[in-house]
Amino acid sequence: MYDKLLTCINNISEGRNIVTKATVKKAAPRLIRQINRASILEIIKNEGPISRAEIARRTKFSKVTVSSIMRNLLEEHLVREELTRTSLRGVNPILYSLNRKDNFTGAISIDSTHTTIAIVNIESKIIAQDTFPTLTNNSEKFINHCIDRLEGLKQKTNTQKLVGIGVSIPGTLNFQRTELVHSIDLDWHHVPLMEILKGRIKEQVVIENDTRCAALAEWTFSPNQAIRDADIFIFIEYGVACNFKFDNRLCTGRHNLAGEFGHFIINSADEADEFDNIGYLKNYLSNRATVQYYNQLTKESHNGNIDQEMEWILRQVRMQQPEAVQTISRFIKYLAIGIANMINFFDPNGIIIYSKINKIWDIVHEDLMKNILKYTLHRDEELFSLYPSSLNDEAPIIGAATLILRHLFKYPRLPL
Repeated sequence: MYDKLLTCINNISEGRNIVTKATVKKAAPRLIRQINRASILEIIKNEGPISRAEIARRTKFSKVTVSSIMRNLLEEHLVREELTRTSLRGVNPILYSLNRKDNFTGAISIDSTHTTIAIVNIESKIIAQDTFPTLTNNSEKFINHCIDRLEGLKQKTNTQKLVGIGVSIPGTLNFQRTELVHSIDLDWHHVPLMEILKGRIKEQVVIENDTRCAALAEWTFSPNQAIRDADIFIFIEYGVACNFKFDNRLCTGRHNLAGEFGHFIINSADEADEFDNIGYLKNYLSNRATVQYYNQLTKESHNGNIDQEMEWILRQVRMQQPEAVQTISRFIKYLAIGIANMINFFDPNGIIIYSKINKIWDIVHEDLMKNILKYTLHRDEELFSLYPSSLNDEAPIIGAATLILRHLFKYPRLPL
């Protein structure tokens, strides 16, 4: 029994603690209840409104177990009852859904050019949001500015209480996720994020890297079950990164440094291309690198806004402008090389891609698949699937909220 429970724990926890059979034996009853609770909440989240009888049938839990957990969820105001009305004789069944009226989380998503704050409900729906330029010259001042804007959003939406605030930020966090060690995009180094936030915020605060936030959002709240089941998430913006999971366990690495997809080495210094890009995959795939390549081909530049210039390139691809087509063909070639390496190493069932090229997915998908199959050992497209991000530009901000929602749902993990 305990061996099976150990496997279950490793599948659903982040796996940072050493787990022993003695620890499991002590924690087993409470942990099993948490697992059952999380399973029921998942079904209500994905399929509600739903009856207790149907929950018991789907989970194969006893009616007593379902009733006990449902009673606690009602007491915690996480679910609500809906009385159905039918024309049939007999007792009308009570259906249950997530309580979207009383559970809101705050979310802050920072990137190098703009920051978004939002109020998000328990179903990951954005109730209100505000976007403004990111000012990087004073990290502490800007973080406090974000808190002020979030407080203003709470007043505007008449949201009296938040269950917590999640923060998505580019860069490397320390293992405890309390300090931003460094962010190349923001040029921030050793910023005590948690200390600044907790100086102003009484609610629970969780901080995470922006790539992991976006991945968690897709894996938790994508409307597409296949995307929720995918193993790898690739994030391409100003930088290039990825996240991957084994048996539903997010892999962060021993030092919280895993996922540097952009630092795959493609060639050596003596194999530089005509534009002097050497070494790292990010030099071919990041939005900045893509725009630079296009500008060198056309011998012109636009307003310097990387997001807007990427949008311009994609529009030009639809118009079959030669330099734009060449730029995206080169992008696809190197993305395919990176993905093929991941496939050869991990053998994933699905790969999610978060990138602006998703706007022309109908144009690039077939070409990307063909290029990937050039480099994979087993050249069978039935072995894996590619998916564009289902949450699109909202993935980072929903991911920030997901940090809190996952705690609210109490996804099981062993105590420290």
